[in-house]
Parts: sequence; structure tokens; C-alpha cells
Amino acid sequence: MKFKIDENLPTDLKNILKDNSFDAHLVFDENIQGIDDKSLINISKKENRIFLTMDLDFSDIREYPPQDYHGIIVLRPKNQDVETINTLVKKVIPVLRNIDISGKLLIVDQNKIRIKENT
Repeated sequence: MKFKIDENLPTDLKNILKDNSFDAHLVFDENIQGIDDKSLINISKKENRIFLTMDLDFSDIREYPPQDYHGIIVLRPKNQDVETINTLVKKVIPVLRNIDISGKLLIVDQNKIRIKENT
């Protein structure tokens, strides 16, 4: 699985994903931070990458229909400290190994992982 990590997330996530045998790119690595949301998600789509973010705009399935993308994960941490965010990502990794996320939106918080499809 390949990921694009949004600029609003800790850079540690790249290593966490790589340590779990995933391919991960940071928006910062590609010097595309600050571009508009549509351009960013379309870059992820073109690269067949799952987009990982805390930006709630991406949870709007009317604006970003899940079936149009390789996968979107929106993190909803109770606190936005690095440790809490890293813990949420570690929580979702086993789920990713058991489902095909393509065409799906995952909304992840401390208590649950919601999976949305717009079919």
C-alpha cells in the first residue's frame, strides 16, 4: 500500500508506515505543502496513494466521493499531539491489512473506525 501524508500530520508517520512495510510520501518531501485540497487529492489519485490527513474537508463524500480515489483516511484525534496521532495510525494499520481501502473513506478516532463508501 502507498500513502500520501498531509502537511497537517507529524512527519514521524512516514517511518511508522515504512516500518510496517508500506510506501509513504510526505507532502513536505515533494514540496507540495500549501497547494489546494483538490490538487493534493488528485496528485494522490494519480500516484495510486491513500491520502492520510486530519483535514475534515476530505470527509465530505459529496465533495470527495470515496469511489473516485484510492482511499482517504481522516484522523480525528482527541488531542492533536504527535503521540496521540501516531497511536491512531498504529490503530488503523491492522485494519488496512484486512480490507481493500480503494474507494473508501476511513474516519478514525480513539473509539472507532468508520468506513464510508459512496456507491
